[in-house]
Amino acid sequence: MGLPRRRSRSLAGLVLFSLSLLSAVVLASSSSSQLVHHDVYDAPLLRRRVILRYKNGTRQACLEELAAISQHYTTTTNHDLLHHEFPTLNAFVLTMADDEIEKLRIATTSNFVGIEDDVPRYIDATLYDDAQHEEQEQQPSHLVRRRTKNNDKNQLPYGVDRVQAPQAWKLGAIGRHVKVCVIDTGVDGTHPDLLVGEQLRGLTNPTNPWNLDAIGHGTHMAGILVGTQLGVAPEAQVLSVNVFGSELQHTHASTIVAAALACADLGANIISLSLGGALPSPLEEQVLQQLYDEFGIISVAAAGNAGNHDYTYPASYAQVISVAAVDETNRVAPFSQANAQVDISAPGVNIISSLPVREPCLLCNAMGAHQYGRLSGTSVAVPHVSGVLALLKSYQPQATAAELVEALYASAQDLGAPGRDNHYGRGLVQALTGMEHLDGLLDCQDDVVTPNTAGRCPIPGQVPIDLVIKTDWHPEETSFDLVRWSDQETIWRYSNLLSHRRFHFDTCVMDDECLVLSIHDSAGDGLCCTSGLGGYQVFYNSLEVTKGEVFNDLVTVYLGECTGHQTL
Repeated sequence: MGLPRRRSRSLAGLVLFSLSLLSAVVLASSSSSQLVHHDVYDAPLLRRRVILRYKNGTRQACLEELAAISQHYTTTTNHDLLHHEFPTLNAFVLTMADDEIEKLRIATTSNFVGIEDDVPRYIDATLYDDAQHEEQEQQPSHLVRRRTKNNDKNQLPYGVDRVQAPQAWKLGAIGRHVKVCVIDTGVDGTHPDLLVGEQLRGLTNPTNPWNLDAIGHGTHMAGILVGTQLGVAPEAQVLSVNVFGSELQHTHASTIVAAALACADLGANIISLSLGGALPSPLEEQVLQQLYDEFGIISVAAAGNAGNHDYTYPASYAQVISVAAVDETNRVAPFSQANAQVDISAPGVNIISSLPVREPCLLCNAMGAHQYGRLSGTSVAVPHVSGVLALLKSYQPQATAAELVEALYASAQDLGAPGRDNHYGRGLVQALTGMEHLDGLLDCQDDVVTPNTAGRCPIPGQVPIDLVIKTDWHPEETSFDLVRWSDQETIWRYSNLLSHRRFHFDTCVMDDECLVLSIHDSAGDGLCCTSGLGGYQVFYNSLEVTKGEVFNDLVTVYLGECTGHQTL
């Protein structure tokens, strides 16, 4: 699957874009000729938004070709019908009339190599009401007014508990230093559970500010992810990109592309997409695949709320994790779409989370409440999975995207038919079990440190000493040294190891010497239990002398001829 993440290459040059839905113009450098579509048509024509792909090195020729096919285009000024340009992807996104598109399609000498519709993307949100749950969920809609109740922000949501987040927290996995990009309606930066600064920031965009949410959907998703009271990964960082603006309208696949590239440039580890549409976009699929392959960025998206077997995109692309919704009894939600691309399930019925505390807020008005509320949908299942991925990433920062996804899938609690099925995917996402599986994966990739590089005991009378140590969550607390008793010379001294990795240290000593091995833990809690699943083994002359996990701040092991001290 994906390659290890590489951060050396900035994405700033990959795209020049605006996240405005309908009006912003973004073009390449000012020295280049630029395309404009005139306001006035000679006759009414049907227009639609399209993505034009062109050959390498032909941008200028394509601008001239567009100007030549119609009197409505020139190459002199900007205009709001050119929505995005992706220079390194060789693509324009603009609104054109059908007759102009047809001229491009039939041109025999065109430098354009593809024309695709810039397909819509929607959010689906259902306000929750217990009394209407069964009936209403059979008839999903974009926004349905329903009552909310039991909005107790002091009670741990069942979804957070069901994905094993509290068990992960006890072992130190809380999402720290992991960045999850939420492409949605923005996030209310004034909400008390969402801390602007270290925990919450986003893409500066005057048209659709990242920290304003006039709909409420993005704030709800962010609360499930990182809410200090209700979130799965409370110390992960949310990067907010607002692609919907202030009205509940659709956005487009090209705007998702622009947002995803912005997420990558902001340093995202995970992209959370609680949205979708019925039609695929080759450009969208290409970019999400590229971000996974080249930068190790994992995308998670909603399987859809139509309650049928149709495919929803971007969830149904091969390299995107498609998330189905289950209720509190682990039963698949009636609205959750079932198909061969569903990868995993997560809680998505009656989920309490944050809502904007200030107006305007469309969802808040529909609920009759601000600050907290309940939603159902595969949309709200998505941040549970994104949050668990953040826990896994914080547990093992060195794990690749492929390792994280493998652990996520292999550890899911099987539901429905045995094995993977179209309703539940691989089953219910599980944080703690995923961490344990990740341990098993990384145990097979030991980092080996060999202080003695001259060979294994080449001198007669020497014997080997081996220490195999597996670090816990907090390797900065662990150090160890091997000292020769006779002259107090330090043979080994190691600290600052990587977390949750197995290390093998060995050296050779004379068989008549006394050596003292000391393993230190500055926190006084050893290498296991509340801080992970670490431990140690000590060998002298290839025979195991001792092993363990639990100790306070020091373990001392005497090795060799230590008469008067201890002989082993």
